[in-house]
Amino acid sequence: MAIDGPMTAEVCREAGARPLTPVARAAACLPVRRTAVASGPSELSDTLPATLEAGPPVLLTYRVQLYNATGRSAGESAAAFAAGGEVPAPVEDLRATPSESGAVIEWRGGTGDDRIDLLRTDLSAPPAAAKRAKPSAPKPSGKARSSTAPKPAPKPASKPQPARPAEAGVVHLLAADTVPGGQADTAGTLDATAAIGDTYTYVAERVRSVTVGGHTLLVHSAPSASVTLAMRDTFPPRPPTGLATIAGSTRPDAAAEPAPYIDLSWEPNGEADLAGYLVYRQLARPNGDPQGPLARLTPLPIPAPAYRDVAVRPGQRYSYHVTAVDASGNESAPSAKALETVGNP
Repeated sequence: MAIDGPMTAEVCREAGARPLTPVARAAACLPVRRTAVASGPSELSDTLPATLEAGPPVLLTYRVQLYNATGRSAGESAAAFAAGGEVPAPVEDLRATPSESGAVIEWRGGTGDDRIDLLRTDLSAPPAAAKRAKPSAPKPSGKARSSTAPKPAPKPASKPQPARPAEAGVVHLLAADTVPGGQADTAGTLDATAAIGDTYTYVAERVRSVTVGGHTLLVHSAPSASVTLAMRDTFPPRPPTGLATIAGSTRPDAAAEPAPYIDLSWEPNGEADLAGYLVYRQLARPNGDPQGPLARLTPLPIPAPAYRDVAVRPGQRYSYHVTAVDASGNESAPSAKALETVGNP
């Protein structure tokens, strides 16, 4: 509920099992922060002393008291729990590379019994959307943090999603243990929701689940160095398949000489961002070996998987191949070649 007037929040911390008597409990919960607060949600952090950043896990209990301007309080809040003790080693050598399936995030060393949390910030998100998402920055090392049991890992998508997440800003991605094809001593995950055209920063934290005092809590490492990734489409389409040719001729009218041509056709590509196809031709010797320079017959990509070449000569053998081009201008490898000879009239 809203409270009018100035307030002071006092946060106390208790390490280990709670004493049994009220007097001992009051003495055990040591004040660690005292600051002015306003009505509504507030957030404070607690820098742990060195004695609570080493050794086996220890239960940390936090309580808050709010004091009004006259120094009166309604008493302690309900308890919140965190874990002290040795924190996991930070993630090292974080790196990110784009792929057709999304952003591949890798780091040195496996996960072991820990999990890896990735904190992603979309630098391309509109400011208003980022504000709605209310992103929270990663906490520095040596600060107590509490949480519930680990969240389930998101299911990876087979293809990159064209749309951004509904809420831009900072999102948490649960990493896998390994990346297929990764090198030895390398672990990572695929961020399949990273969209082509956007730019992201990633920070990783190693997270360990511990159980102390009947509470299952998460202990976070210091955040890794951040990496920035611009998701740009540098991935060419697949080469066209099924290229076939057939020679023929046509007469514009009965008095005209036959006009030879070679028709080409191939299987259409299925890429969503396909811009079209380019057709290439080269003179060929009777045995099929190339003869002369390679020429592109289509100055711009053509949309249909077919082309008629009318600039051919009777008795000449030709070699053709086609490529696919996407909307970003990436050109595929060439298709298999097709040979055709124009017959004599």
